Amino acid sequence: MSKKSIRFYEKHVIAALIICMVFLACIFTEAAFAEEDDVTPDNGIPVVTVVIEENAEVTDDHGEVKKYATIDEMNRSKNHTAECYGTVKIDVPDGFHYSDFPDGQCESLEACAMEIRGRGNSSWGKEKKPYKIKLADKKSVLGLGSNKHWVLLANAYDRTLIKDRITAWLGAAFNMEFTPRGFPVDFVMKNKEGTYSKYLGSYYLSENVRVDKSRVKIHELKEEEEEPEDITGGYLIQGGLQTDDKSPNKFFTKRGLELANKGPEFDPSDGGYENDAQKNYIRNYIQRVEDALFEGDFDGEEGESYRDLMDVESAAKYWLIDQVSMNTDGYETGSTYLYKKEDTIDENGETVPGKLYWGPLWDFDYAWYYDLMKDGYTGFEVRHQWLLPMMYDIGNGGFVQEVRKQWPALKAALTELAKE
Repeated sequence: MSKKSIRFYEKHVIAALIICMVFLACIFTEAAFAEEDDVTPDNGIPVVTVVIEENAEVTDDHGEVKKYATIDEMNRSKNHTAECYGTVKIDVPDGFHYSDFPDGQCESLEACAMEIRGRGNSSWGKEKKPYKIKLADKKSVLGLGSNKHWVLLANAYDRTLIKDRITAWLGAAFNMEFTPRGFPVDFVMKNKEGTYSKYLGSYYLSENVRVDKSRVKIHELKEEEEEPEDITGGYLIQGGLQTDDKSPNKFFTKRGLELANKGPEFDPSDGGYENDAQKNYIRNYIQRVEDALFEGDFDGEEGESYRDLMDVESAAKYWLIDQVSMNTDGYETGSTYLYKKEDTIDENGETVPGKLYWGPLWDFDYAWYYDLMKDGYTGFEVRHQWLLPMMYDIGNGGFVQEVRKQWPALKAALTELAKE
């Protein structure tokens, strides 16, 4: 990237975005958390209300009885294993729509059965806690795609309450394949017995990162698939820092890169399954990518080029947004994702390899930090070991050239965002 582009980025775009966010933080912070019980918020935005049947016992379709926890047990569960059962509804004010989603069908959701549990790592230790909701049946929520799985992010580390949302907007504007969308809502939790009722504050109701037709659109592998031609994809991989070393999902590359399988998961004790063929395939493929990168044969003249294994465009877009947002979590936690598509057959009967893609973008509450500007923010960071060889790939079709190619589109999106 040219020095002129870097200077523009540092002096103009970042400054405009920081001023914009600090201003918005002052506006939106007041309703971030409410301590009063029995509060029904009326802030003019949708209200999500969860009613929990504490100590519920529910019989599933197989005749097995599942026992659920109390609200207190759920909130004290360090590993999120304590689930509660109940209903969730969403009340949308008449005529309401989100300004950046004007054509979305933002409609109320009638009370429906669901399970709820805690989520997150460091954020779970905060007073204002994040949650994951699993609906009994797929529903379209606030105009988003139909799905069972949704998250309520507390934004406990984000006083602006907009960092994840503006990053999601950028991902969509930058034409990344999938970026989880979400909207600010007010969140109320009650119990069915009527002894607990709290307004928990302003939350971010969002899609989550998972393999699904309405999320990461790659082939969803089945437990029984083992044949080589059937297991080329899709796989969802995340940074392994927060995955227990004893987990069957955890693995390391030869150069010590820490990763974990997210979809499919290979831990039967946590809802996954055992399949060595699939597990070995994706881990060997990841190693091929790493080996090709560090061999430096970028054009594939003597061996295998990483460009044939990794989607360079997605890598460039992911890195640019990570840098522009000053994401202090970038490339280091389980919020960094990669996914591999399945191989396909073209019209000539030839196999087209399914590449490894960077993304989706996720968890930017530690990004967009004004504190990083106090002493000046200069240069770019290279915090992922794969990025080191990629920065040397300056040839046609290489990473550096792709960064230069993508920068104008991102600059335009950043300018529009700052203007808004």
